[in-house]
Amino acid sequence: MDEKTSDYVTVGMMGCSFVLALLGMFTSAWLVLDMQMWDEDIQYTISLSSVNVIFDGEEESMSLSEVCLPDGGDLGMDFCSMQTAGTTAKVFIWIGLILCLYMIVISILPIAGKGDLVNRIPAVLTMIASWAAGGMILAGVILWYLIAPTAGFDVGFSAYMTLFAGLLGLGSTFMNKFRLEVKISRR
Repeated sequence: MDEKTSDYVTVGMMGCSFVLALLGMFTSAWLVLDMQMWDEDIQYTISLSSVNVIFDGEEESMSLSEVCLPDGGDLGMDFCSMQTAGTTAKVFIWIGLILCLYMIVISILPIAGKGDLVNRIPAVLTMIASWAAGGMILAGVILWYLIAPTAGFDVGFSAYMTLFAGLLGLGSTFMNKFRLEVKISRR
């Protein structure tokens, strides 16, 4: 793969990582619980900052800070832990998003003919940022999972999407740093 194609792949993968992490951070299905009560389906979805309850076709949303009650027993403490986990994840994911954006700009500049600007940036800074972009997103999801009480809940689509975004960011750096040479010959 030549250098220009490698830059296109890096931009594409980092761009997808950026979009998926952003979508994952703002969607509401990090934890999901479906239950049956009084012949009605109740669905709880918990995002990084809110709890959504769908009961009898009506949806109600509350902030995790509203339902975090330290003296509310185990359930109140669980919501406090979920709020802490969500805040921790948001910090790491935002740092990862900023680094993704930085790597997208750094990868687009040579394509646009402004490679001399990239050469002015220390290579160590770019190398650290390239690995940290996906790594911070991935660390945010892992720390969220370790902090949040997930007993009884299923991990939702948003968490998986953000996890994939972190892996995609790391994969883009891996593809760029360890270029594979593929030669096809006819016999």
